[in-house]
Amino acid sequence: MKNLKLQRIQLLTAAIVVVVLLLGILAFVLYRRKQLKYEKQQAELKQKLLRSQMNPHFMFNTLNAINQYIQTNKGLEASDYLAQYAKLMRQILENSAVEFVSLETEIEFLGNYLAMQQLRFEKSFTYTIEVDNSIDAEQFEIPPMIAQPFIENAIEHGVRGMTDGKIRVHFSFENNTLTLTVADNGKGFQTTTQNVNHKSFALDITRERLNIAGNNTEKLSIASPDPQTGKGTLVTIDIPFKNYE
Repeated sequence: MKNLKLQRIQLLTAAIVVVVLLLGILAFVLYRRKQLKYEKQQAELKQKLLRSQMNPHFMFNTLNAINQYIQTNKGLEASDYLAQYAKLMRQILENSAVEFVSLETEIEFLGNYLAMQQLRFEKSFTYTIEVDNSIDAEQFEIPPMIAQPFIENAIEHGVRGMTDGKIRVHFSFENNTLTLTVADNGKGFQTTTQNVNHKSFALDITRERLNIAGNNTEKLSIASPDPQTGKGTLVTIDIPFKNYE
């Protein structure tokens, strides 16, 4: 009887060990599958993000504008713009490969991007990039190039064709929420298929990125016209962030 009881205890112990091992293996497989899915999503998003930044029309027209400076014997200005253009391309390639960058880096990128767009459109619009005093741009980190697709939309489908276009990019921080707004005084939403598709592409990428970062896509809103000015478009995004203060 004692031997039989001992055998039963041994079998029960072995069964428990096997079950625990199987559960551990299952948990590891599920975790690894989730990790691989996340890595795949990140890789796909990086490719989409890179494609959205490397707009061939923007690249060609900017280089053509720089070439115009060269042809009119404005070598110094052409050299400055070419250096800024090269820096912008490097920033796009570097930033598309990482999940977070400092807000300071993002602001520098946006400044270079808007300066190149100004050159492309012969300074037919002005822009401002504002950061609340409560934000230390060196200590905050955000997903890179969140604002760029909406700034591009503001230029291409808002202020393009105007002589007094204005674009305002603003970062604010309140109630532990980092909010980005992009506003323009342009034509507002247009209903052409091309414009709708272009805006949808930018929206889809941003929504995917916010979802992966754990942010609710309801935190992204677009109003046209801008309720504050009665014209143009206002984009508001609550951005996921890291704060090292």
